[in-house]
Amino acid sequence: MIRIQNLEKNYRIGNSSITALKNINLEVSNSQFVTLMGPSGSGKSSLLNILASIDKPDNGLVEVFDYNLNNLSQRDLDKYRRSTVGIIFQFFNLLPYLSALENVSLPLYLSGISTNQAHLRASESLEMVGLKDRMQHKPTELSGGEQQRVAIARSIVHNPKLLLADEPTGNLDTDTSHKIMEILLKLRKEKSFTLWIVTHNPEIGRLGDLQIHLKDGKMLDES
Repeated sequence: MIRIQNLEKNYRIGNSSITALKNINLEVSNSQFVTLMGPSGSGKSSLLNILASIDKPDNGLVEVFDYNLNNLSQRDLDKYRRSTVGIIFQFFNLLPYLSALENVSLPLYLSGISTNQAHLRASESLEMVGLKDRMQHKPTELSGGEQQRVAIARSIVHNPKLLLADEPTGNLDTDTSHKIMEILLKLRKEKSFTLWIVTHNPEIGRLGDLQIHLKDGKMLDES
């Protein structure tokens, strides 16, 4: 379970303090699909960054599958990032000089897994997203939709319990966006991870088991 209580996050810009998140209270069960919506500047990315342990809360409690994200040691932080959470970015974040197989293998290399074993697991992930025949291609040789599928394969290669996606279809056309969403929802059912998606697309937003709307850092309602 993910448990958030009285979460607050502030950022300092010069001499001013800007509130990104205020009094967020939320519980999410294992394997739920959560959609996070709201206008730009509403706090969506701030919340996702805290769940990803990229950022820390200023006040409140954030627990993700027995990890207290408020005060993780460096060792536990590394373990959390490498075993519990997966992240999909809007702009893919693939290394252009590596093949799809090598890009997907990166998290496993960093965990000390052998090259042969990493490539075996990476090839399985790429096959799950429909890229069995594109494993040796570099990002510049792939379409935008294929690059995002590589990014999805990379995000699930270590079997995370929580998958965070920040506008995963934001740079894609409508047809490709539908295919990406089909892949994500299919993988969620097959691998039973909790899926959080930040989106501006109301069509995607309505798909969530739990639909969260933020405005000015506050949660407006919960569906």
